[in-house]
Amino acid sequence: MSEGTRHQFGLPVSAFLGGISFTIMAFLIEMQTDNKFRYPMIDDIPNFMELSELVIAGLAVSGTFFIVSSIGMIPVASGRIGELSPLARCAYSCMLIGFYILCGVIALLLLPFSTIGAVAVAIISVVVIVLYSVFYGKFEE
Repeated sequence: MSEGTRHQFGLPVSAFLGGISFTIMAFLIEMQTDNKFRYPMIDDIPNFMELSELVIAGLAVSGTFFIVSSIGMIPVASGRIGELSPLARCAYSCMLIGFYILCGVIALLLLPFSTIGAVAVAIISVVVIVLYSVFYGKFEE
């Protein structure tokens, strides 16, 4: 698979995940103003950043990386910029960073419901990230 094809597939994924991250973040901010979105077992620990704010900040950062990635992938996918240019590599890297942050946020979202589930999601995310980092580009045709 060529680099350009990778960007063509990555563009809708990045745009979707960026849009859904910001939508969830806006929903959680609305719930937080009504005091419905709280983690009382963790938020009551003194000298600890409130986890609900950490989740919202994580969604904001993740969504920002996805949006920046989408903006960078548009000219690459349309063929106006070279597939191996610094902008193309930066756009793809932004998508991966946004995905990594989103994996962590999903684990944090599960924490109040199931500690075992949150730990399982975190472990699966780390394994996928490590496998992707090790095997990226090894099985190209």
